Amino acid sequence: MAPGFEKAKRTVWQCGSLLLVALLLPSAISLGQTQPPAKPEPAPIRPFKMHVPDRVLIDLRRRLAEANWPDQLPGTTWEYGADIKKVRELADYWQNGYDWRAQEAKINQLDQFTTEIDGQQIYFIHQRSPRPDAIPLMLEYRHHDKSNQLGDLAQDPYSDWTGYAPVNTPSPVPVRAAPSDPNRWQPLTYVSSTGDLMTQRFVGAQWCDVTPLARAKGDEYRWLTRLFGPATYGSKEYQEQAEELIAMSAALSGKQKMISEYWSDGPNSEQPPGHWALFAQFVSARDHHPHPRQMLCGWGAGSG
Repeated sequence: MAPGFEKAKRTVWQCGSLLLVALLLPSAISLGQTQPPAKPEPAPIRPFKMHVPDRVLIDLRRRLAEANWPDQLPGTTWEYGADIKKVRELADYWQNGYDWRAQEAKINQLDQFTTEIDGQQIYFIHQRSPRPDAIPLMLEYRHHDKSNQLGDLAQDPYSDWTGYAPVNTPSPVPVRAAPSDPNRWQPLTYVSSTGDLMTQRFVGAQWCDVTPLARAKGDEYRWLTRLFGPATYGSKEYQEQAEELIAMSAALSGKQKMISEYWSDGPNSEQPPGHWALFAQFVSARDHHPHPRQMLCGWGAGSG
């Protein structure tokens, strides 16, 4: 073949190659631009132990000791804010009674971690179970927490096993007999929509004995509740609280009354926790949850 022809052939091939590259290059660039960005690596999970520096605790006690308390308005308690006497009792407990190091040691018995999610530092506890079927194990533990979930302490599940009996005798509606102890609950008797004579039951009388999830005993902070609890009969606060409840009840709209009736609809019903469980049951059936998810959904709704 003639040398000139070979030279022309090579030139055409090179030009064709350059043209092909020029035609493909924009497509390659375009394809590169449409590729999704690489997912960022997840933040590391780091073990963590709770330790508040001594200087922080010292500073907290100092600020509590140097608090400049306002004067209580004469003849008032909670009408214009927190009762100063009760707040000072709480502050004194934080300053002189609360043992932070003991609580810190309890927390540090658990597996704690920190990580970062969406730029935020997250602290969490992940206490692993030695068994892969940890969910049934946890539920089994709660079965015997004295709530009588299985009905093995009394005849029916969640029924009272303590033998509780109200101090005050039942009274008809409207109330005609004064209770023997106004500071205690008095059951009411009434005629239901079906014409039956009904007497209120105290639901969950055993609940004060249920083993807590995060505390040693259920009454560990009951003394604190008593500081801020309902006023006692005969006091000015008792009269004011009673009048406030009556005024609130009288001002309920029709919609609010229906909501209240739904959530507390008398004896022999699901009661508020049972209503939440019914919602969870509906969601699980609708979304075809597997059995473990059904348990988590019911437990989460009923315990929230």
